Amino acid sequence: MVNGASMVVLGGISLLMTLPPPLIAGFWVSIAVLMHGGIEWKYSRRLSKREIFILTKMAVNQLLLACSISIYAVWKLIFFDKDSLFEVLEAPMIKNALSLLSGEEQKMLTDVFPWMVQMVYVLIIPVVWLGCGGLAWYYWAKRKSLSIQE
Repeated sequence: MVNGASMVVLGGISLLMTLPPPLIAGFWVSIAVLMHGGIEWKYSRRLSKREIFILTKMAVNQLLLACSISIYAVWKLIFFDKDSLFEVLEAPMIKNALSLLSGEEQKMLTDVFPWMVQMVYVLIIPVVWLGCGGLAWYYWAKRKSLSIQE
């Protein structure tokens, strides 16, 4: 239940953050996380009734969540916009922080920054599949152990 509730909260916060400037990819991944979190939360509350088929649905939900987040990461990689990224670096707080660095360090950081952001999106994919895939496997294995006990 904690997993589903935390996904609902995370999806809600993410959705609120994407609303002021309508960020299409961020909006849809927020909706997906909200939806998958709601499903997880709903199903986890029904587990106390020992309904084995619920664990199968929860496993599938985790795999679909991994698909949703992977699609978002691939979308962000395909439509990567360096200009909007450099606009972020122009924000007053970030600009003040960068002013503490030497000119050479600032240049190095701005040269590496787009690559770093792209690597985050690349790394999201295996991490989300390990996490969601591991949880799906756990649900699947738990389903089999419950059917043996009955």
